[in-house]
Amino acid sequence: YNNGSFEVDEVVVSGMPETITIVAKGSKINKSLKHPRVQTYTAITLGGLIEAIADRNGMSAKISQSLSSIKIDQLNQNNETDLNLLTRLTMDYDAKFKASSGVILFYKKDDFKKISGEALTPIVINKGDCSQWSFVETDRLKYDAVVAKWRDNDAGETKQVQIGSGDSVYSIKAVFDSKESANNRATTKYNDLLRGRISGDISVTGNAKIASEFEIQTKGFRRQLEDQYKCESCTHSLDQKGYLTKLKIVNKK
Repeated sequence: YNNGSFEVDEVVVSGMPETITIVAKGSKINKSLKHPRVQTYTAITLGGLIEAIADRNGMSAKISQSLSSIKIDQLNQNNETDLNLLTRLTMDYDAKFKASSGVILFYKKDDFKKISGEALTPIVINKGDCSQWSFVETDRLKYDAVVAKWRDNDAGETKQVQIGSGDSVYSIKAVFDSKESANNRATTKYNDLLRGRISGDISVTGNAKIASEFEIQTKGFRRQLEDQYKCESCTHSLDQKGYLTKLKIVNKK
């Protein structure tokens, strides 16, 4: 099963019994993404911006359709690396990005994509398949709404936007330079509060198809634990005891 491209850091040969251990990491990102830049973008779509970043770094771009057509009136990159800019954009648009193997993939957090842009098929994990499992439920829903402030220079005052409703409100400390930016950041934070209410650690018989970012569907557990999750991290091990896959998961919003 192909889990992507990796760069080998080291190879260790030991014995007895004779064993070869290969240590490898995912393909490194282009170094040019870490160079500071000064640039202003006006009247551009989010898709056009991601494509521009990819093009000047010798990469291609794939962006979720739901994000691609979002209009950006103006955005400043002030002595900021493309890597930091991409990170900032994920915070503004409730998104994630990957940059490796010559591709920048920019997608919604609840989309599940390979670096190729191909949708990931949800993997079903039954309780009976687990050698060990544990779940933690936290009260992340103690906030009913999120408030973000922005500076209205024309009116000469600070205003705010609110996402959600209720008495318990989470307030973002930063003051944004536009209503749009404040609204985007408040939406991202609100969605993040809905995610991760339930987290789990699961060990199953080795399954090479499981990797981080995959969607996991649990079956056979208590009703409140049967849900759709995201695989945050995954470890595959093969030893004298056999092939084992350990994964950390969090519920989707």
